[in-house]
Amino acid sequence: MGVPAWKKSHLLSLPKELRLEIWKWTLSDPSVPDLVANIGRDKKQARRDSATGAVIPRVKIWLEPGRNVSIGLGLLRTNRFIYEEALPLLYHAVRFAPADHQGIFPLFLDSLSPYARSLIRHMKLHVPRQIYDLDLFGAPADPLFHWAITCAQVAQIERQLRDVEIEGLWFESQSVNEKTKCSILYPLCKIKTKKVFGTNNDVGMEGLFAHASWELTRKTYLRKSKAMLQAAANAAAKEREEEVGAEEEKGKGTLDEPTEQSRHHTPDTRRQHSSPVVSDDTILRSLSTVAGIDVFETELDEYSSPVAEQSSPDDATMLVDDWSLISYRSDASTPTDRPPSYTSRRSTDSWTDVASTVAEVHDPDKDEDVVV
Repeated sequence: MGVPAWKKSHLLSLPKELRLEIWKWTLSDPSVPDLVANIGRDKKQARRDSATGAVIPRVKIWLEPGRNVSIGLGLLRTNRFIYEEALPLLYHAVRFAPADHQGIFPLFLDSLSPYARSLIRHMKLHVPRQIYDLDLFGAPADPLFHWAITCAQVAQIERQLRDVEIEGLWFESQSVNEKTKCSILYPLCKIKTKKVFGTNNDVGMEGLFAHASWELTRKTYLRKSKAMLQAAANAAAKEREEEVGAEEEKGKGTLDEPTEQSRHHTPDTRRQHSSPVVSDDTILRSLSTVAGIDVFETELDEYSSPVAEQSSPDDATMLVDDWSLISYRSDASTPTDRPPSYTSRRSTDSWTDVASTVAEVHDPDKDEDVVV
């Protein structure tokens, strides 16, 4: 069984508090308390991806202000135990600032080990000066687009961050309109961590940022509420369609398969159940609205009068001649009267073939329909 490394070394056998003080003095410069690591691209060097052929820029890092003394990075290469214990002190003392907003920050994160990437605690974002020189009525604003992308990339590691320092908010001095203000502040609002506004900003930026954060939250709530209402309306419409379809299928099945009670019904009883009960007054009122019903009733009374029953064939011929008998078989555009000689040769039983009106009534004594 091997002996632990800290038992072999007098340095590692010291208490952890003493070891951390040693690592801090070795890896930091006390004369530079606020160290900023700017992340940019090396414009002189780039590499081409062998698979896609795309040009990949090289990440360049420079410190501000510069260190007065060099640090002992060789300490981190001593062993894994010292590396894991001392590296947080190095990263926690530095504020990382993406100076190039065109996709350099993800390349920087990819160059770090997962352990080193998780140790970033402080970030710094500076609004580029090109944003204030935009022509809002011209081409799309590329600086605003890259600014929003960089803020979104920083938001991906927001859970491990302690704060983000903001610089370059010169709204008053640059006479920035409301549209540009929102395009700058809204991406910052999506980084859910503490914001630090340095002296390199206009006065009152904290209040303006708080108002922008509230406005963005309100718009997000309204958008989500609208989406929920639309989804609920769509679900209700779909449910109604399903109910209507189910009712149609149920009705179709009822028509196709009659119930057991309807199988034992006679045609007369089915007609009685299916037809509503209508009073005589209702029938008379309905008939009174039919065009020509008065003429028909007059003609019907004259035909069924006792004079017609007791008259001779010649009188019947004269009586029928008074009618305007119209043939349904006439092809003329305007119906014409039949000559008396034609009707006189016809029997009284066949007058309905050429009558102007045909009616059928039910004789209750004979239980059958007769033509009158």
